[in-house]
Amino acid sequence: MNTGKLPNELMNKLLAKIHSNDPRVILGPSLGEDAAIIAMENRNLVVSSDPITFTSTDIGWYSVHINANDIATRGAKPLWFLATILAPPDTNESTIENVLSQIKETCNSLEIELVGGHTEVTESVTNLIVSGTMLGETINESILRTSNIKSGDSILLTKYIGIEGTGVLAHEFENILLKSGIDKSLINEAQNFIFEPGLSIINEALFSMDNFQIKCMHDPTEGGISTALIEVSESINKKFIIEEKNIPISSITKEICKILHIDPLGILSSGCLLIFCETSSAKALQQSLETNNIQTSIIGKVVEGNGVHLLENEIEKPMPEFDRDEIARYISETSKDI
Repeated sequence: MNTGKLPNELMNKLLAKIHSNDPRVILGPSLGEDAAIIAMENRNLVVSSDPITFTSTDIGWYSVHINANDIATRGAKPLWFLATILAPPDTNESTIENVLSQIKETCNSLEIELVGGHTEVTESVTNLIVSGTMLGETINESILRTSNIKSGDSILLTKYIGIEGTGVLAHEFENILLKSGIDKSLINEAQNFIFEPGLSIINEALFSMDNFQIKCMHDPTEGGISTALIEVSESINKKFIIEEKNIPISSITKEICKILHIDPLGILSSGCLLIFCETSSAKALQQSLETNNIQTSIIGKVVEGNGVHLLENEIEKPMPEFDRDEIARYISETSKDI
């Protein structure tokens, strides 16, 4: 099998076999859903898990942010974090200490408590892996889920696509990019993408939830904006029409992807947030977010039908689909060449 996420068809097949017998499980595993929701006495517990496998640079920092984002897409505040660290035998103590320090510092910066986890040296991995579990809670009665999305709703996107992927590519393939002629200052700027504009979507997610009637939010991660939109579209059997010219992308991301022959629609995109809301409130939400210095674009709409389609010059074409993240594909093909 290819590295990366399992194909949607296989995921749906596997998830169809999972059924909850506990009535407190409001939302369990489902395609396009970022976190589970469990009813407690007077609030909802929100839970999500994600590993970091594409990079070892700042891996502790990544782990906290990626998992915190999933909680925030439910309109919940991330509060408690557990980390499992799996290290190959050649790992030194200072590396483990550095990863744990990153986790602690990032948790502190987001007012999250590190409450547990597991650390192990094992021959089962060849690279350091951090897998995190984040828990949060919400007292808001509105439950954000994909089934809330209806025909006529608008689709918004904060910041721009490929933020995480651009940072990973600039770190992992710096030498290749330098040899291609990209200026070192641009590579440094791209490497800093994970910090500025940053991977966290907590602020825009909680602001949107607190001030507007949001239908659903989704965090584009592995497989990029394309995979994120396709997952949600398939989960609700609705068609998404996306204005291609409205998809925000930085010039640096465009340049790096062009040199490496990577489609930016299919690269890691943590740092941006998909928001679904009624069209009547879309413009006000966009303006409010931008007033709070969060670039926001209205990129499309929900209609009856199936699939995700790009609209350019009044002509529709299917959104490109990726059987794995474009970075995973590039790494695989590059390693074969070596």
